[in-house]
Amino acid sequence: MAENDVKRFHWYEDLMGCPSQCYYYFIDPATNKRYCIYLRWRWHDPWTCELIGCDDTWDLDWNQDVQDFKVDGFYCEDDFRQLEQTAQNIASEMFPHIEELKTYVDPDHFDIEQFDGELPERLIGLKGLNIDKLFYKGNRDLVTKGYKVAIIGEANSTENEIEIARQLAQYHCCDIVMSDYSLLGIAALKSSVENYGKAIAAVNSNHIYIGPQGTDKLETQLLKQGGLLLCHHKERVTESDANGLEPAQRLYVLQLLIALADKIIVISYDSGSIIKDALSTRKILCKPIFVVNSDRSGNQSLLKSCFIRHPINFFNSCR
Repeated sequence: MAENDVKRFHWYEDLMGCPSQCYYYFIDPATNKRYCIYLRWRWHDPWTCELIGCDDTWDLDWNQDVQDFKVDGFYCEDDFRQLEQTAQNIASEMFPHIEELKTYVDPDHFDIEQFDGELPERLIGLKGLNIDKLFYKGNRDLVTKGYKVAIIGEANSTENEIEIARQLAQYHCCDIVMSDYSLLGIAALKSSVENYGKAIAAVNSNHIYIGPQGTDKLETQLLKQGGLLLCHHKERVTESDANGLEPAQRLYVLQLLIALADKIIVISYDSGSIIKDALSTRKILCKPIFVVNSDRSGNQSLLKSCFIRHPINFFNSCR
């Protein structure tokens, strides 16, 4: 592995086949020697674990003499995370002067960062946008690259409307599907990820816990596939807090999605809701807006307006 490709004190996981392998690279500052904790799973249990020396390019050097490194226990195919922690603890006991070894960081952990002002033109001047409070995790290049489809709807969307969102996201999985963490939005994001597409989730915090919807797992999959999480607040928000979010905060999220979108799909809309305010932002000018042809008052109002020319009649047209 090239020098610049190695992140020390970080677990790399290659779990796509057999063998499956995990790597953890570090340097002993007392001797300047390089090491790798190497886990390997073959066609049958258990995982094996070794401490191996590395050369100057971080390639494993099996000829180097290293201290005895013994991990007790039987670790089955799905137990690699437990083995990572155990192996790192043993390495920490062998090298007590290396502080970083003492803290295990889940490989699915993604640090949240603040946008540094290099916002794309379409976001600058967006109503209500406070650059100081725009955070992200994942591939920030997605805000300027690729064709982006925003799928939006009401928080009280029906099961049928949620299914429409799922099918549309599947249809657009070759594009960048964007939505929020509403029930409808989660269905769209999940469908995109399941079909190996990239997705942008816009939320009010760096993570909203909505356990029944599998948001924890969804966020990890989204980011691992090169997706992006855009956040209004850096702080975490619980499910109970999320239920009481001010309409202005959801309006911000919708405006962010619409500003970034190349194509907007409105699945469910009630007249007088905040979706109307989100759609009125000047950033939607010249963008195609598609509306599901349903009995909702807002949907019918949009279909009759002068700037909506793209009704969607479901379900046949979504394939």
